[in-house]
Amino acid sequence: MARKHLTLLVEAGLIQKARDHGLIISRFLENKLQEYFQFIDAVSIVGNQGKDAGNGIRTRVTSLGS
Repeated sequence: MARKHLTLLVEAGLIQKARDHGLIISRFLENKLQEYFQFIDAVSIVGNQGKDAGNGIRTRVTSLGS
């Protein structure tokens, strides 16, 4: 998949910690976004199954902990 440049504002201290831990910030963000959307897709499937069953269950995710 094609990659695009993106400009982000991040606290200087966090950037330094990431470097100290050998993290590549763009790769880290990309991985976390993929994890997040896999989670959202899974929750959506569960929510849709509950809705299809007619039990009135609705699933909503408002935040994802770190």
